[in-house]
Amino acid sequence: MLVTEKQEVQANSPTQTQLAKVLHLINGEHFSGAERVQDLLALSLPQFGYCADFACMKADKFPKVRQSESKLYEVDMKNAYDFFCFKDVIKMVKSGGYSAMHAHTPRTLMIGALAARELKIPLIYHVHSPVGRDSTRSFQNKLNTWVEKLSLKMVTKMICVSNSLADYMADLGHDRNKICVVSNGVPAAEQLPERDLPGAPGQLERWRCFAHARARRSCWKHWLC
Repeated sequence: MLVTEKQEVQANSPTQTQLAKVLHLINGEHFSGAERVQDLLALSLPQFGYCADFACMKADKFPKVRQSESKLYEVDMKNAYDFFCFKDVIKMVKSGGYSAMHAHTPRTLMIGALAARELKIPLIYHVHSPVGRDSTRSFQNKLNTWVEKLSLKMVTKMICVSNSLADYMADLGHDRNKICVVSNGVPAAEQLPERDLPGAPGQLERWRCFAHARARRSCWKHWLC
């Protein structure tokens, strides 16, 4: 049978029924760095065979600002330590047919750990920042660190956004074998526009050569050699 280019692309692209479904547990009251990562995951993961939906503990800014059109559940979480709502998450996972959960904060990790214990499905924890240094409130930082440490016992894998953060989590006593590093990023443009810099002719080419040389010496040690 003759397969056109369009049909071939469609045949090689995962359909909605083929996608592995992951429920991301998020806070939702803000839309900053971590929330942008969550939104980008929902936008980009389908091409890799995953469907990323959301369970929002505090449905405030995230549902209004996000670009993705993934399914979003609102969890009725009364306060930061209302762990009873994990039963609602269990119902969402079962009804939605999710094969894994992905938590992004100590609050959602706590809920995810309780749900994962009953559901027996993988739980991934995304470490966006060191919880012990997250705010100027010392007691709050210590409490969140304790909640995180206790909940991490149920985690299958831990994603840190930098090598230094991975070292920080390992220094706290967490299993190195469960830690991996995935740096934050943004979708790359297919082709960047050509832009001339002000100055004499040829300055743009000299700038490119300089930028290339700097890229080859990105490590500060090379400047000392």
